[in-house]
Amino acid sequence: MKRAHGRDIGELRERELAVEMRIDEGEHAFQWHVFETTRAAIPSDAPSDGVHIGLMTLAKLPQPFAASNIDPIGYSELDGRPAFKMAIREVQGRWYLYTGHFWDSGWSVIDVTDPTAPEVLTFVAGPANMATLQVDLAGDTMVTMVTSLEKILPGFGGDPDAPFDEGVLIWDISDPINPRQRGHFFTGGTGTHRNLYAGGQYMHLAAGMAGYDGNIYVIVNIYVIVNISDPTHPVEAGRWWVPGQHTAAGETPAEPYVSLHGPPSLA
Repeated sequence: MKRAHGRDIGELRERELAVEMRIDEGEHAFQWHVFETTRAAIPSDAPSDGVHIGLMTLAKLPQPFAASNIDPIGYSELDGRPAFKMAIREVQGRWYLYTGHFWDSGWSVIDVTDPTAPEVLTFVAGPANMATLQVDLAGDTMVTMVTSLEKILPGFGGDPDAPFDEGVLIWDISDPINPRQRGHFFTGGTGTHRNLYAGGQYMHLAAGMAGYDGNIYVIVNIYVIVNISDPTHPVEAGRWWVPGQHTAAGETPAEPYVSLHGPPSLA
């Protein structure tokens, strides 16, 4: 008996009125409607791949997995690049998912309009020997995406002795499929770990700034004063740190070690 969500498909019961279940392979098709008081059984000669329940492709889902009160409806291997942080937006009826990657330097754009069949549209390669985990986006007139560049932490790959880039990249994603880099903010240190961009003129960063022990909170103005539609010259607007972090000014690092994982969350 095939299994889905850790349960026998023959024991699945429909939750609304009717759930279409079919198996497709080439010219062969099997179809049922599963009702609340009935059970569905898969024919013994049914193919092994392409099982769909409510248009969900089960064969592609990684196993095992656990879920409670939710059902996965789609899965993508993202061309072999595992995603980490993600952000989503809708453009003219289509939904685009933007992701940073864990083991690969760069960012992907995935069309998830049909969530059962996500499609990788674009991969933008990032600098070598860099972590590109974080992505955030906002805006109406000019939609802006910000992505982090951070020195790879020990134990997570990378060459600690090789050169690395750092900071935050600022992108114009008015064309949802083809991000265009507009600016680059440098920390002078190890880059940024988590960023928050909620629209407007400020980015909020947990940044490894030069002269500090651990990440501190930095506010960056991503627009020039004269033209607020041009983010090509990001400038720092302020910073905050825990006493003891500013070692370049003679402060003694605090015990235990302090490093901000992310900036404040704004609502």
